[in-house]
Amino acid sequence: MASKIKITVIENLPELKRLFHKHPVHLHSRIQMLYLIKSGFSDSTKVLGKHLLVGSRAIQRWKNDYLSGGMEAVEI
Repeated sequence: MASKIKITVIENLPELKRLFHKHPVHLHSRIQMLYLIKSGFSDSTKVLGKHLLVGSRAIQRWKNDYLSGGMEAVEI
C-alpha cells in the first residue's frame, strides 16, 4: 500500500486565489487542489480527485510536483 502524501501549502488563501486568476485555464485544477488543501476541505487524494473531476494519479503527481518544487513545479 502506498503511503499518504502529506503536504503543507505555503501560500495563503488570497495568494492562491490570485494565482488561480493569473494562470491559464489548464493550471486551474492544480491551483484549486492547493486551495482546497489549504482551506481544510480535504487532503485525501481520492476526495480531491472526485471534487476536481480528475484521476487519483493526477492528484498524486500534482502533490509530488508541489513537494519537489513548490508553485514553480505546479506551473509546468
